[in-house]
Amino acid sequence: MIYKLDFYKNKNIRIFKEKVGYILKGPLGSSLPIPYNNFVNISFNDSYITLESFEPSFFFLYKKLFLQKIKGVLYGCKTKLKLKGVGYVAECIDNLLILKLGFSSIINIEIPKTIKIKIKKRKLLKILGCDLNEITQFAANIRRFRIPEVYKGKGVLYFKEKVILKIGKRN
Repeated sequence: MIYKLDFYKNKNIRIFKEKVGYILKGPLGSSLPIPYNNFVNISFNDSYITLESFEPSFFFLYKKLFLQKIKGVLYGCKTKLKLKGVGYVAECIDNLLILKLGFSSIINIEIPKTIKIKIKKRKLLKILGCDLNEITQFAANIRRFRIPEVYKGKGVLYFKEKVILKIGKRN
């Protein structure tokens, strides 16, 4: 059985075949490469991208990857983080993100060139970019410094994340 998909390529998107994989470039920037695979035949011309495969799992994976990258370079992606705790503050100076998360020293994180960060009220970080994988990985790296604790709920949380609190000592 052959799985085949033709989907329309927007005029603003250009696809390049590089050594590492297929790179999509659009109005907001370029995406991370989609690696080559022997199980999926990918061809593209001026108006269509064609995916063909005998393996359904690889076909649907590459279909999702291409649709995600196209959406990212056309419209962009975003993730929000919230700092919850007394004295937890974020600042952005040039390409450096400065976090104060209750440690004795501040945390400096270099922001990649493809990512933009907007900070509201020093507690809410909005991470913007054109590649969803890169944005979510960067957000996970920030969150790793102070994972929300289960007794007070303090830490770096995703925007609408709810932390289920444990009951402390009862004596």
